[in-house]
Amino acid sequence: MRLSPAPPSDLSGLVDAYEQTARAVLELGRACPPEWASDPTPCPGWDVFDQVAHVESVDAALSGEKPPEVDLGERPHVRNDFGVRIERLLESRRHLSLPEVCDQLEGVISKRVALYRSVDETTPLPSPFGMTPAKDLITLRSFDIWSHEQDLRETLGLPGNLDSPAAVLSMQAMYASLGRIAVAAGIAVDQTVVVELTGPVTGRGAVQVVDQDGKLRGVPTEVDNHEALCVLQLDTRAAGRFVAGRQPLDGGPGTPWVGMGDHDALESLIRHFAITP
Repeated sequence: MRLSPAPPSDLSGLVDAYEQTARAVLELGRACPPEWASDPTPCPGWDVFDQVAHVESVDAALSGEKPPEVDLGERPHVRNDFGVRIERLLESRRHLSLPEVCDQLEGVISKRVALYRSVDETTPLPSPFGMTPAKDLITLRSFDIWSHEQDLRETLGLPGNLDSPAAVLSMQAMYASLGRIAVAAGIAVDQTVVVELTGPVTGRGAVQVVDQDGKLRGVPTEVDNHEALCVLQLDTRAAGRFVAGRQPLDGGPGTPWVGMGDHDALESLIRHFAITP
């Protein structure tokens, strides 16, 4: 699988990707009219303020801020313990205005960039999932922040950064998860699925579901489109929305994605495309 443009691979390039998407979130937050701060976004349960506060609060927690003790009550969009931790961080910012949380985000971005530029790629750092090599953490944060940047852009009507380094890293994460997606979608053993990115980030990847000692896995393979069970063609925006678990996007001529081949397999693949917690 090849992506164009190529994803950053060295630590410096990864830090650049993180900083660019984080500062894009900051700029979107600063550009948001005050009366739009409570407008809902494609991320279930979150408005514009929540998107910015989420990016700020997670990086503040990774910088050493103690987890807040906050009673959340019933929140239908919180599905697991990880979601509870994230929501508590967010709730602890509710007393702030959007400009105030933007000020805090600006400070935390500078701290994180300085830290990331001072370590080696294998240096273990705290992550939402435990200690993680710096290279993997920065990649993870770039994908997460870019997804929320796109949520903001959808709501504010300011499209962009669909070919940014963080966008390419997000598409790389999609292809790295394609085998798991295919298995979760119930693709039968020996069948192959293809996903083609049509732009601005372009790429092509295929996985075949195999039985390895009684465990189903999706392994990368090479196959022509006519030999695959199904082929999903989609643009970077649609791919980013799908992997983040956002709103469904209708397929067909003139829309962001087109499916070919087995219709049931395509529908199941799309339903299982989200790779975020």
